Amino acid sequence: MVDTQKESKNLVIDLLCQISKSENVEDKEYKFPNDIQEFYSNFKNWLDKNGAIYQNIEFPIPYLKGRLIGCKTTKKIEQNTAFLYIPYKLIIDSEKIEVKTTLPSLSRHNSTKIAYFLMKEFDKGDNSFYKPYLDLMLTNNFSNYPVFWNEEDSVELNDKDVDDKISNYKDEIKQTYDLIIKKTDIKEFDPILFRKIYAFVISRQFSINENRTLLIPLADLLNHNPIIDVKYEFLDTNEYKMIYSSEYDKENIKDNMVYTNCEKYFEFSKKDVSNIDKTKIPFDIKSYDKQKFDLNENNYFILSTNSNQVFNEGEQIFNNYGECSNEYLLINYSFCLIDNKYDSSNIIHITKHADKFTANFVLEHMMKNLVNLGTYDVDNCLQLQFKIPRNKISTKAFNFFKYINILGRMRFEDYVFIKKIEIEILESYLQFLNETITNNKFPIFKAINIIKDMVSRGTFNDNQKNIITFKLTQKINVEIQKEYIQFMLNIVSKCDENTKSYTELFKAIDEEKNFKSIYVSLDKIKKVVKKFVTNKLPH
Repeated sequence: MVDTQKESKNLVIDLLCQISKSENVEDKEYKFPNDIQEFYSNFKNWLDKNGAIYQNIEFPIPYLKGRLIGCKTTKKIEQNTAFLYIPYKLIIDSEKIEVKTTLPSLSRHNSTKIAYFLMKEFDKGDNSFYKPYLDLMLTNNFSNYPVFWNEEDSVELNDKDVDDKISNYKDEIKQTYDLIIKKTDIKEFDPILFRKIYAFVISRQFSINENRTLLIPLADLLNHNPIIDVKYEFLDTNEYKMIYSSEYDKENIKDNMVYTNCEKYFEFSKKDVSNIDKTKIPFDIKSYDKQKFDLNENNYFILSTNSNQVFNEGEQIFNNYGECSNEYLLINYSFCLIDNKYDSSNIIHITKHADKFTANFVLEHMMKNLVNLGTYDVDNCLQLQFKIPRNKISTKAFNFFKYINILGRMRFEDYVFIKKIEIEILESYLQFLNETITNNKFPIFKAINIIKDMVSRGTFNDNQKNIITFKLTQKINVEIQKEYIQFMLNIVSKCDENTKSYTELFKAIDEEKNFKSIYVSLDKIKKVVKKFVTNKLPH
């Protein structure tokens, strides 16, 4: 019997992947409007005049008829190669922004300071040093950002949790605007323009640490790819030493660390560097502190490939924004990825008639370790929100079912895991996942018609595409989690009573470790587990 729903879902995935691939293919027939070309020309002149170096980068490059704009290589960029240099004088640094009065501590205080700075620069008009950058900023299609969505888009999303977060984001923007107008020397400003400024800052900023945010022109034009391996650094061109790297924390810096094969860092130097050893650049270990370091006019921001990354000639150059879920990308960056290994789904579990002891134990003692959000109401319903990641087992969700099972049987008495109980724990979690999949009312056939129409016409509604991608991947994440748990249930069912605690197997599969320490006698199962991890686990 043909599973029509499954075939239809696979068709939507294929169509979305088709669109995703086209987003990486330059649309050579598309021509930017004259005003957009002029903005980019002015922006390039501004970069060149102030010392930016980007010899092997061409922009703007249109993708999907100009709906997506990116940068491409004009020459192959090898591994361990610096390809973008931005002088500090072009960078907007939250730490160096002086506000006329103290702004209250907000959830994104650094972003607020940068937004305040951009408001001041917009007020300067043609006299702003950053005018070419500001003009380019306004060419963004802000209607794709959820904070600018119309009511129809919100209805189409039909996700209360995400819709609430979008609503909170809108409230955050309004509250920030009101505080700036009330507390600073800016007493009047277009609120719609401020909303664009704030959304731009959130989507383009580089967070150096929890106390510092930067806007880095041109570097912020690079689109996101979660598998790209790049790093950014700050080089002191006065003393030729590295003062910051996104690759290193204070804990893992070793003594006498140097950057080798560093001729790349001297290519743009206007000073006489003939007597400098160009084969190495020291990392200033003694004074390095990721939370506190000075940046000044002698510093360059440098973006480089790592040892596993190459950009071939003509390819789009990407940055990696970090381990971002589709929910985070949708709300803050206005896009989703069908193939996002860092994606996760937030799902709700409700335990009806939960006894008060169990509810209090979970909420008060396990909340930080087990769940993201939980409540216990007067009707004795324990409601918990779990994050289900795509690329690994959800330890938080799994542990909840484990502890609920233990509490129901033994409370706080010493407990020895036995095969029967472990199977019951897995089965209860598996049942929950099955119910979640069943309750996910993803409109599969409607999605097929919408995506088919986009592909055939070549005209795309980005908001619809992103909503379909988001809703589909939410379902996929849970299905992959179900495959993990079903596999583990099969393995545990074959174990004998002398096998070590299943918890160890769970951890080993999750971390893809060597399984010899897990099973001593069950050689056959060891081979099955090993084969599954190396060949079948989703990546």
